[in-house]
Amino acid sequence: MPTERAGYTATMFVIDVSPSMGTMRTVFLEPAEDGTERTKEVTHLQWALQYVMLKVQEMIHNGRKTDQCGVVLFGTEDTQNVVEDAHPGEGYTNIVEYIPIAHPTPSTLSKIAAIAPSTHFGDPINGMIVAIQTQSEYLIRKPSWTRRMVLVTDGETPLEIEDWEATVDKINELAINTTIIGVDFDDEDFPFIEPDKSPRVNENFWTQFIDRVENGQIGTCAYALHETSRPEPRPTKSAMSNNVFRIGDPELFPEEVIEIAVKTSKATALVRPHSMKKFTKREVVAATQGGQSQAGSSPDDYKHYVELKRRTDYVVKLIESGTEEEEGEEDGEKQEPQGEVVEKETLVKAFKYGSTWVPCEEGHFEGLHTRKGIEVVSFIEENIYQRHFSMGEVQYIYADIGSSRAQVAFSSIVHAMFKKGFMAVVRWVNRDDSDPKMGVCKAEPGEVDYMMWVQVPFAEDVRRYPFPSLDRYVTKKNEVLEEHPYIPTSDMNAAMDDWVDNMDLTDAGPKDENGIRTEWFDLTQSFNPAVHRIKQALFHGAVVPDLKAEPVPPPHPEVTKYMESPKRVLKRSKPALQECIRLFNVKEVPPKVPRKKEQKAIPVATENIDVDIDDILGPAVAGSTPAPTQARPGSKRAVEPEKQPFRKPGHSLPSPTPSFAELPSAFHSTPKPDVKPKPGRIISNSRPLADFKKNIEAQGDLVSKVVEDMCAVIPEIVDASFSTQRYAEALECMQVLREVALKEDEIDAWNNFLREFKATCKSSGFRNKDFWSHVQKVGRKLSLISDTEAEENEGMSDVTDRAAAQFMKN
Repeated sequence: MPTERAGYTATMFVIDVSPSMGTMRTVFLEPAEDGTERTKEVTHLQWALQYVMLKVQEMIHNGRKTDQCGVVLFGTEDTQNVVEDAHPGEGYTNIVEYIPIAHPTPSTLSKIAAIAPSTHFGDPINGMIVAIQTQSEYLIRKPSWTRRMVLVTDGETPLEIEDWEATVDKINELAINTTIIGVDFDDEDFPFIEPDKSPRVNENFWTQFIDRVENGQIGTCAYALHETSRPEPRPTKSAMSNNVFRIGDPELFPEEVIEIAVKTSKATALVRPHSMKKFTKREVVAATQGGQSQAGSSPDDYKHYVELKRRTDYVVKLIESGTEEEEGEEDGEKQEPQGEVVEKETLVKAFKYGSTWVPCEEGHFEGLHTRKGIEVVSFIEENIYQRHFSMGEVQYIYADIGSSRAQVAFSSIVHAMFKKGFMAVVRWVNRDDSDPKMGVCKAEPGEVDYMMWVQVPFAEDVRRYPFPSLDRYVTKKNEVLEEHPYIPTSDMNAAMDDWVDNMDLTDAGPKDENGIRTEWFDLTQSFNPAVHRIKQALFHGAVVPDLKAEPVPPPHPEVTKYMESPKRVLKRSKPALQECIRLFNVKEVPPKVPRKKEQKAIPVATENIDVDIDDILGPAVAGSTPAPTQARPGSKRAVEPEKQPFRKPGHSLPSPTPSFAELPSAFHSTPKPDVKPKPGRIISNSRPLADFKKNIEAQGDLVSKVVEDMCAVIPEIVDASFSTQRYAEALECMQVLREVALKEDEIDAWNNFLREFKATCKSSGFRNKDFWSHVQKVGRKLSLISDTEAEENEGMSDVTDRAAAQFMKN
């Protein structure tokens, strides 16, 4: 029989589509959330095809191109197969090679799901002969491949049992692993026995048939579907790699170095839970305009498979505040990163030094030069090695099978280490200039002398955490106490020892043939629930069109058998546990109720709010110049002439200037204290728009200076604004500034200002962070100046229209 390898397998599925396979049956599903029983009506064929699709899905999931399969149908209305083409008229009719042998894809599942019962009968033995011939022609140049054949039938099809022994002999000659899946076949192991069956059932024949097959098995479909969820770790043959086992330094002491050619291979392999990186299934789109959705009711539902493609985008993430980020995490929804998308070519690797990112271009730092090989650093005694240092996968190290000298030298080292009880600390380098790994090698002498290597951490990666003593207590005065509430008494120690002894699992397993109880936990029969349960969910989702109607079935008992403690141990250790609870005075800690922070409502000022300075600062101080006010409709503090305070002659209120009178009414109520511009500026914070227009209309080349000052003034007046009082003024200033920058070729100044202003509005030190939302409401008119706008005004810009629109959305 050819050596079985991972992959390199051709499986033929021979499926019965005779009329009897269209018989309806009731299938029990997982109970609903309220515990009510759920069922569905399917045909024998649809139920049996679930097993076929699960097996095909496993081939797709493994991703090995050498895992291939084909499908042959018997009982079809048409005839299309290689045997009938070569020998027409010999009885191989109503048999179709439905799917040629190839590596399955998601479309293969769609084709299998579309199989429906026909109105004709076909001979299952002839169907197997067609499958054998098709498989043989495909593997004529691949003699080492493993051959498999799966027959799916309900046993109700008439049989031509003449010369069936020749078929069995051919199966044994080609070493075909044969499986017969029978719908409602009797199975004592499951168990399932149906006493009143149709007289046309041919179970006895198929049982006799499979008994003569050297590598064959037969079972009922229900048991086969149940076993598809059984965890099956498949050991794979690791490829051998060349390396050098070295003792000494060939550069410093070349005459003293020992180098032995060795081969390495994996002894264990890390398995992680599978992810949906292969393919997924799109949601079924409900029909509209009077139509109805047929999800789960037709084979077309299985055609919603699409292959997943990975794409990586690099985004400069902008976090507005820590509060918003925490709220998003509490909601349980992972928000898409908000920020500017950048190209990978524009990025450079950086390392964080304190709170600063230090850029480092590729090749800036020279890498560590290493030499390929397994270099022995030292030898240590096995009894001082701490097992918790072992990490990663285990590898075998053999002497090169092609060199007898290497085998003798390596065998001598293995026997010497084993005799002395030493382990070798080695430095493993897979190839020149690759990262080294530290590990230990343990000698394993025998028919083949070899070593087992496992990785260990570097010395600086080991952290030691001291804990206070359990048998003595040191007070603040450095007094050593041996009796203290923190120190267990002798009765407590005895009770804890008794409890631990009663929880011994070495005799908690089932009894063997001699009546002696075995260990409860068997490492070889322990499976990772995360790996196998996720795999089961993925497979189930691939073959079921509606997961809500047909949820994932429960896990296989082999996956969950070690999740609960053995009842024998629980019963035995319960008295000792109660004694520990009494001595240690154990009490249940009440759950901590999280306190909700009192969120006081913060009054939010509306736009264009009308604020009176006297309401905030109180009445004016005698001798000071009061703020001018105007009577407003609906205001309770409308100023009447006879109630105005007395003023000295020569101190009458100045009339508003024309530029100030042109401002919106929202800004007339409060004049700005800084009437004059700040040193070095020509635009004041009190009336920036009027100063801006006046200097633009003035003669001389002041445009750049005016634009620069306005870019500095706008953030200041927004930050100093009481609530939204000066928001409208700032927006108007931005509109005018953008128009001037576009016409006067100050496009770069505007774009740079807007980027910096946006970052300022979202910074933690800025008072009125909500102002940027008002800018976003204005929209594109206040965004970056794009290249299209710049060209229309005979200018230049490096911003596209799409980038300008996206800038306002973030």
